[in-house]
Amino acid sequence: MSASELNPKPGILRGWATQEAADDQHPIGKSILLHLIPGFALLAFYVIFAPLVERLGFPPTFAGSLSILFVLLPLEIGYLLHQGKLRNGRLSLAGVVRYREPMALWKYLVFVPVLVFWYFMASSWWRPVESALAEAFSWVPAWVTNLVPSDDPNAHYSATILLIVVIFQIVCSGVIAPIVEELYFRGYLLPRIGRLALWAPLIGAVLFSFQHVWTPLQDPGRVIAWLPAVFLVWRTRNIYLGIVFHLLTNLTGVIAVLLYLYGTG
Repeated sequence: MSASELNPKPGILRGWATQEAADDQHPIGKSILLHLIPGFALLAFYVIFAPLVERLGFPPTFAGSLSILFVLLPLEIGYLLHQGKLRNGRLSLAGVVRYREPMALWKYLVFVPVLVFWYFMASSWWRPVESALAEAFSWVPAWVTNLVPSDDPNAHYSATILLIVVIFQIVCSGVIAPIVEELYFRGYLLPRIGRLALWAPLIGAVLFSFQHVWTPLQDPGRVIAWLPAVFLVWRTRNIYLGIVFHLLTNLTGVIAVLLYLYGTG
C-alpha cells in the first residue's frame, strides 16, 4: 500500500486529515521501521538475557521487565530527545511530542472507562480465536508462536525474589512502558502520519500491535482492543487520554498476572 493510495485529499476522508507540518510527515516505510524496531530490540534483549536471569534464580519473564528498563526506555525516549536536539538545539521534547491539546475533565471520565471496558471485552473475545489459532499451528515450534512464555505458576521462588519481580513488573510494565510508549507511538509517530486521515489511527494501531513480535497470535486481537483508544487520541489530539488508558490497562493486567502466578505462593 503506497502513500499515494492512502492520501486522503481527493476523497471523502479529507475532513478527517489532521493539520501537520508537511515537511514533518514520515514516509510509510520509515513509519513502519520506527514502529517495529523497538519490538525487535526488546525481543533480542529477552532472548539473550532470559537464560541468565533464570540462572540467577529469577523467573524468565523478569528479563522482560529488564528489557523495558534497559531497552525500551532509553531507546524510545533517547530517540525523542535526539529529535528534540535536532529540532531545538537542546535535549527537549518541545515540538517533538505532539497531541497535547487540553481536554475537558468530563471527557476523560466518559472516554477512559469506555475504552478500558472495550479493551478487556475485546481481549476476552479474542482468547478463543487465539486458542484456535494455537491449535491450528500446533505443528509449528512453540518458540515461533510464543517467544516469551509465561512463568510457571507451580514454580517456587524465595520471598526476596518474588518481591523484586513484583516491584519491577509494576514499575516497568505497569508504569514506565505505558508512559514511554504513548509519548513515542501516539505523541511522536502518530502525528507524523496525520496526513493519511482515518488511515492514520488504523495504521498506528496495527503497527503498534504487531511490534509486539513475541506474541503474534495475540496481535490481531490487540488491534481490535486498541483501535478505539488510538482513534480517540488522534481525533482529540490528546495523548494524556492514551496515557491514562494505557496505565490503567497495563497495571490491571500486570497485577492480575502477578496474583495468578504468585498470589498463593
